[in-house]
Amino acid sequence: MSTFSTSLVREEISASTRAQFSSYDWCTRLLNDTSLIPVQTVHQHTSTDVDSKFMSSTLRDHDALLGVQSFYKLRQPPAQTSGSAASAPYVLDPLPPGELQTLYILGNGASGHAGISHGGLVATLLDQQTGSLMIADSATPRPYTVYCNVHYLRPVSLPSAVQVCAWKSKIQGRKHWVMAEIRDGKGAVLASAESLYQTGISGVENVGHKAQYIVGSRPNHPMLFVLARRNGLHAIASVSASAVFHPLDHLPASLALAAYIDEAFQRLDETAASKELTRCTFLHSCMEESLRASPLVGGPMLREVLRGE
Repeated sequence: MSTFSTSLVREEISASTRAQFSSYDWCTRLLNDTSLIPVQTVHQHTSTDVDSKFMSSTLRDHDALLGVQSFYKLRQPPAQTSGSAASAPYVLDPLPPGELQTLYILGNGASGHAGISHGGLVATLLDQQTGSLMIADSATPRPYTVYCNVHYLRPVSLPSAVQVCAWKSKIQGRKHWVMAEIRDGKGAVLASAESLYQTGISGVENVGHKAQYIVGSRPNHPMLFVLARRNGLHAIASVSASAVFHPLDHLPASLALAAYIDEAFQRLDETAASKELTRCTFLHSCMEESLRASPLVGGPMLREVLRGE
């Protein structure tokens, strides 16, 4: 079985993997196809500290998945090698345009009915393939799924070998549309999916979906995440919206506050209740002024006149 990775790393196909797929002639032909770059199988959930263990355990179910081997097919093979993948870099980074392909041998442990794969596993393999294509590209940091539409076209028989392919069909800013198909040995499409991913903000770790939406079209402003974290992401959404909108509507204040926060905090977790946060008087002043301009409860726009004003 192929080694798991989080990047597309070129790796020669092992003898044991060739033996696993040897009973499927069409798989053997793909294993010998020099236009395909054999790579380590991308796996999003190798870390022990991730919250969701579903993908990690499912992809390692040896009763359901008896064998796996991944390839990358360049959209435009290098001209100097006449389509051969021999000169491909050891790590494909940045990831050139192409198609991520994975061969699976499905066992009876994947059944939903006798001799037929469970639809949940079919959707899992499609989601795995589209997500793998996204996380393998360093240019698309921390992709989040917006939707994944799965179409079941034909039953996936068991035991059998299938090919799962994924490619990007459209890119618009931080939005990436990824298509995927599960095909049998004759090239028939058994199931397909269209997924939309939105990438995260470079340089910010462990930010939830709601913070991503608060950011909207104003990337690379660390103050957004501090303001969202400071006010909460659930019950006080209106407070966060006000505190984010007004500074961004005044570019000098926005840049000054961003630089102020960059200097005050080294990590995102320091923006929770901490001494550093308490000392951020400029941040508190900006928040209070934003809430004065857009109060939660209607009333006069009161403001204390400071000495010298």
